Amino acid sequence: MPVNNTVALHADWRRDQFQPSVKMSSYLLAFVICQFHGLRAVDSKGRNFTVWARPEKIESARYALDIGRRILTYFEDYFGVPYPLPKMDMVALPNFKAHAMENWGLITFIESSLLWDPYTGSAASKEWVTVVIIHELAHQWFGDLVTMKWWNNLWLNEGFASFLEYTGTDFVQPHWKYDERFIFTDLQRAMISDASIKSHPVINSAKSPDEIEDIFDPITYSKGASLIRMMKSFLGDDVFLNGLKIYLQENKYKNTDEEDLWKALDRAVKSVNKDIDIKSIMDTWTKQMNYPILIVNRSDSNTFDFKQIHFYESSNDTLMPSPYNFTWKIPIIYTTKDGSANEIIWMNNATLKMELNVMPNDWYIINIGQIGYYRVHYVDNNWELLIDELLKNYRSIPDSARPQIIGDLFHLANHGNVSFTTFLNLTKYLSQETQYVPWTTAGRALLYLDRMLLLDENYGDYQAYVRLLVNAAVRDVDWITMREDRNEEKHLLRGTLGEIACHVEHELCLLTARVLFTLWMSEPVTNPIPPGLRSVVYCTAIRFGGQAEWKFLRSQYNVNETEDVEKENILTGLSCSRDIWTMKL
Repeated sequence: MPVNNTVALHADWRRDQFQPSVKMSSYLLAFVICQFHGLRAVDSKGRNFTVWARPEKIESARYALDIGRRILTYFEDYFGVPYPLPKMDMVALPNFKAHAMENWGLITFIESSLLWDPYTGSAASKEWVTVVIIHELAHQWFGDLVTMKWWNNLWLNEGFASFLEYTGTDFVQPHWKYDERFIFTDLQRAMISDASIKSHPVINSAKSPDEIEDIFDPITYSKGASLIRMMKSFLGDDVFLNGLKIYLQENKYKNTDEEDLWKALDRAVKSVNKDIDIKSIMDTWTKQMNYPILIVNRSDSNTFDFKQIHFYESSNDTLMPSPYNFTWKIPIIYTTKDGSANEIIWMNNATLKMELNVMPNDWYIINIGQIGYYRVHYVDNNWELLIDELLKNYRSIPDSARPQIIGDLFHLANHGNVSFTTFLNLTKYLSQETQYVPWTTAGRALLYLDRMLLLDENYGDYQAYVRLLVNAAVRDVDWITMREDRNEEKHLLRGTLGEIACHVEHELCLLTARVLFTLWMSEPVTNPIPPGLRSVVYCTAIRFGGQAEWKFLRSQYNVNETEDVEKENILTGLSCSRDIWTMKL
C-alpha cells in the first residue's frame, strides 16, 4: 500500500506509516528495502504504476512499464472486476531464487524476467519478459484477490496465470500470434511430465512442506493451463469468460477450491441453456494423473470406431488406482479435407462408434489444434493420407494442426505404437516448412533422435538427412542483420533453425557461426552476434574451435558479470567444448 504519512525522528531517521492493507493471504505480503531508481507512469485508471531497478539497469525497465500498465487495466476490463489497490510496483532484484513472485501490489522479479534492452535483448528474451509480467499480473486476480483454500488446488492459481499468459500477450503483442505456441510451450511440456507413472493429478493430496514444494511443476502450471484451455473450447468464449467473472466476483477476498469454480461455470452454462455438466467432465481430468490416447479407426466409408486407452510410461513402480478407472470424458472435434469443422462429440465411455461427415479416402484430423488434452492415433490409413497431403501441399493442413501431427506421431513412434519409418516419412515435408511453431516442435524431436543415435553406426546418415531437411529454410534466413525487422517469428525461427542446423553441422550454419565469433574476437567491445543467435554461435565456435576461442569466451563471462542472460549463454557455450583439458584451463 502507499505511504500514508511520514514522521521525522532523530538524526536521519524517519518513520513511514502505510495505508491499511486489504484483506489478503499472509504469503502475499512483501517489503523491499533498496536504493533503486524507478520509472513511473499513471495508467488509464489514474493509478501509479512503477518499475524499480538498479540505477545502471533502469533504462531496461521501459518495456516492462509500457506493457505492465496496459495489462493491468486490460485484465480489469476483461474480468469485469477492478484491481483493488491504489498502486502497482514491480521490482527487478539482482539475486532472487524464483523467476518472480506475485506479492499483491509489489511484484518481485529476477532481473532477467523483468528487464529487456531493445539494443542487446533477443526476441526470445522479450517474449519471456512479456509472459512473466502477464503471468504475475494475472495472479493479482487468480491467487491474490481469490486464493485457493489449500495447496492441493494450486492449479487454480498457477494454471489460470499460465493460461492467461496467452490472453494477455495477444492483447499487448497481437502480431506475435502467441496462442499458436501453446502446443509446444505448455501442452506438450505437460504431456512429457504427465506420462510418468510418478505423475500426480492436478488436484493432489499435498500436505507437508516437501510435498507442497514438489507440486510447483509442469502438471500444476502447464497441465492446469491445458485443461483450462480445453474448458474454454467446449464451453465457448462467452460462457467461459462469464463463468470466470462470476467466480472472481463471488469469491473475492475469499479462499476457494475447484467446487467453487465448477459452480460459477455451471451458472454461466445454465444462463445460455447449455447442457454441460462441468463437474462430471472435469473431475475425470483434474482428479486423475496421466492422459488418454484416442485410437481412431475408419471401419467403413464414414463409420468410425473410437477407443480411449490410458497412457503412461511403463515402470516397475506400482500404478496408483483412480476413482474413474483411468477413463476420461473426452471432447472430440474434427476437421476434414474440405475444411469443415464440426460440433463437439462427447466420448463418455471407453469406446464409441459413430458416423462422421468424412468422404471416403479423404484425410481427417481429430482434436484439431490439440485443444483436448489427449493424443490421437489413427490405426486406419489416415497417417499415410496426412503424410501424402503434407508432401504434396503442406499448407492445406492448418497451421495449428501441423505441430500437433508432428508431436503425436513422434510420441507414438517413441513408445512403439508406430514405426519410426512412419515418423521420418512425415519429416520429409519439413524441407518446405517455413513456420516457427512446426519447426520448433519438429526440432525437439529431431534433436532427441540425434542424441539417441549418437553411438549408432547410422548416425552420420541421420545427420545428413536432417541437413537436407533444414537446407532450404537455413538458406532463406538472414543470419547477420535483421535487427530492424520487427517480425518476432522470423527472429525466433532463425534461432530454432540455427540450433538444429549447427548441431547437425550444416555448412552454412557453421560458417556463419565461425565468421561472427571471429569478428567478435577481433573487436571484443562490440558484439556483432545477433542476440537471438548467441547461444548457438558460442556453442558452435567452442565445439569446433580451440583454446583461443575458449579462453576468449571465458574472459567475456567476467565482462558480462551483471548480465544474467548473457552469462547463461556464455556458460552454455563453454560447456560445448569437446576437449576436457580445455575446460580445465
